[in-house]
Amino acid sequence: MSLFIAHRGLSALAPENTAAAFDLAWAHDCDGIELDVQVTRDGQVVVHHDADLKRTAKLECAIADEEYAALREHDIGSHFDTKFADQRMSLLDEVLTAMPADKLIQVEVKPEVTRVDEVIAVLREARQDAKIYVMSFDPEQLSKLHAGLPNLPTLWIVDEDDARDVKALCERALEAGFTGIDVHQAVIDAAYVERVHEAGLLLGCWTVNDPARMRELAGWGVDMIASDCAHLAKA
Repeated sequence: MSLFIAHRGLSALAPENTAAAFDLAWAHDCDGIELDVQVTRDGQVVVHHDADLKRTAKLECAIADEEYAALREHDIGSHFDTKFADQRMSLLDEVLTAMPADKLIQVEVKPEVTRVDEVIAVLREARQDAKIYVMSFDPEQLSKLHAGLPNLPTLWIVDEDDARDVKALCERALEAGFTGIDVHQAVIDAAYVERVHEAGLLLGCWTVNDPARMRELAGWGVDMIASDCAHLAKA
């Protein structure tokens, strides 16, 4: 059965990668959430997609150059709607602590993150009942994460062009010891799903906001379907 993952939280209804977006995902009984992590100057693993705050807080502020206490002062919700002006940057361990025990979380480590040891340290201490998947576009970075977190499943994220050669992609993922691949939904058809599953890999995809396409992908057996509006899957 396909699982529907709220992409950056329920980001159609709340600002991405915020506590509000994650709370809404759980309130709507989404199967899981996806989030992005960066590392601050003082080694805190924070939840944020971009390496800076230009888009979410209109500030020239690089996360890697700032301490978490300073970053926490900035409103990262008003860019979506002023009613979310209270939203602040979360720590990864805060989100892990707040998630329901029977749900799933995909932790995407952004390629620009060089201090992966800090991410590994947080995930090593995560609650044992959390279903955590570690993800990255960078296979070398993902291999480092896999070495440090051998008990957590790993998903290699691949863009549309590189994902088209499914045979080569599966071979490389298996050689690296990854659990699965996470690809742009546009490359997927029934045969694609079959090839990935025949290789013994999980298949995730992003970002699917059309309900008809959600049904199609679920019908073919895609394991995890990320959507900004994952709540629509329940309807």
